[in-house]
Amino acid sequence: MSALKRRFEVTNPHGTYAIDQYTSPDLVPLDKTRRTWGGLAYGVFWATGGFAIYNYSTGSAIISYGLSAKQALAVGVVSPIILVICSILCGWPGTTHHIGYTAASRSPWGVRGVWFAVGLRLMPGFIWDGIEAFWGGQAVSTCIGSMSLRWANWDHPLAKGTLQLKDLIGFFIYYVIFLIVMWFPPERLQRPFQVACVAFVMVIFGLLIWSVHNAGGGGLYFADSYTPGTAYGGSAWAGAYGATAVLGNGGVVALSISDWTRFAKNGPKGPMSYMLIACPVFVYLAFALGILVTSASASVLGGAYWQPYLLLRYIQAHYNNSASSRAAVFFASVSCAYAQVCVNIILNSVSAAMDLTAYSPKWINIRRGAYMIAAVGLATNPWQITTTAATFITALSGFGIFYGPCAGILVADYWIVRQRKYKIEDLYRGNSESIYWYWHGVNWRAYAAFLIALAPVLPGYIMSCRNLTGEPNSWEKLSRLGYITGFFISMIVFVAVNRFFPPSGLGEGTYYHDEDTLVLPSAYRQDIPTQGKYSRVLEGEVAVNGSDDYVPAHDTEKKAL
Repeated sequence: MSALKRRFEVTNPHGTYAIDQYTSPDLVPLDKTRRTWGGLAYGVFWATGGFAIYNYSTGSAIISYGLSAKQALAVGVVSPIILVICSILCGWPGTTHHIGYTAASRSPWGVRGVWFAVGLRLMPGFIWDGIEAFWGGQAVSTCIGSMSLRWANWDHPLAKGTLQLKDLIGFFIYYVIFLIVMWFPPERLQRPFQVACVAFVMVIFGLLIWSVHNAGGGGLYFADSYTPGTAYGGSAWAGAYGATAVLGNGGVVALSISDWTRFAKNGPKGPMSYMLIACPVFVYLAFALGILVTSASASVLGGAYWQPYLLLRYIQAHYNNSASSRAAVFFASVSCAYAQVCVNIILNSVSAAMDLTAYSPKWINIRRGAYMIAAVGLATNPWQITTTAATFITALSGFGIFYGPCAGILVADYWIVRQRKYKIEDLYRGNSESIYWYWHGVNWRAYAAFLIALAPVLPGYIMSCRNLTGEPNSWEKLSRLGYITGFFISMIVFVAVNRFFPPSGLGEGTYYHDEDTLVLPSAYRQDIPTQGKYSRVLEGEVAVNGSDDYVPAHDTEKKAL
């Protein structure tokens, strides 16, 4: 039984430190062997993650709230700019100290209090994993429909008409492909991301050329005769809803971007320069092209289809399932499905799994965590969330009231309170010797800032979940700005509280992580660094039961000194 139990424990490839509640290979600062991403990789990262179906679809969904196409294009400019600023501010610790969101958040929240912040980050990850997978499954179903007309015309509704049986089958096929790709470690995913980015960009520009050419212009929503419906809550508030919707899933990516920036090779300059350009450009480009393609294709097909894989189905039907249209739809839907696999890895599964390891480092690593998140995403019934534009926008913008304040606290702690210094070893020390221990491992200052930032918007969020299409009241309107208001309120409150009640250890630490000097608290030898060129089996250690775990020869019970 003991041997079987050990088989499922997370193994340490370095063998120089013990895995405990605060330390594991996926949580400690990355050494040089794993830092393989150059600056261009982060441009591809945002090109893949930004130029994606969720941004493409958001632009079109905003129109359903009564905005014209030109108004929708205008409100979409602001959000990508806010998104890239948050990404740079939250991602900087990853490039300097090579730590992810969980480790960095131990500074403001405490080494135990961080579990709450990680839980908030995981919540949208579970939901969005299911949504992105459902879209990928529909792309798979569209691909099968291009090869089989019987499949394309198969009509078997499920879940009160919100789901087709063929799409559910495509959903499961997508997950099989997704789980295979998930086997690769994050540092080896650069090339798959590049292929996905190029493929999806070609699909969207192909749809753009086809729709604009056949519509003879921008189409329905750009026509002088088009009159938008009554704006939901008024045009100003409808515009605010649109702006926060674009921030939706991107906001949680910005919050935990250190999970990816820690893979950077040479400091912050390269990654931040590429992100500064790629993030706003590709996020807005997908958003704008979604509006234009949907508008133009609506003039040709007679209906607005704001998801590209559904649009491909109707294009195939429009040409009476001709051989050429089926071939085009086949390659385009394969590209969409593959892009969804990579986007889901970037935005949800891997990133969230990196943080899920914080709850049980001994038993959960990135790969296992990603599989667990996929299982939960499968059970969320994502087809119910994406049924209508109103539901879609609520799902996008609602979570921002929780992780907006988390981002504000993280930024305030790193840039203002700690002034970009971390005492790395104390981030992995689970006792009162750590400067991040605060009160029993919890920093009440972060909780106070979070609750104060959440208080103005939580009532409206609860009301809006019960009233998706009705006229919003003042509380509901305020809740739609939850990410932005939460970010600034939490940041201001956190700085003020730390000014009046300063914690211990301010000013301690270093601006950069030096892996050749770091000694983790769980190291077997406290006189030898546990990373970098020292990440090897130390002299005098022996293997345990033939595994990859090593302990000092005099300590067969694997106890850290």
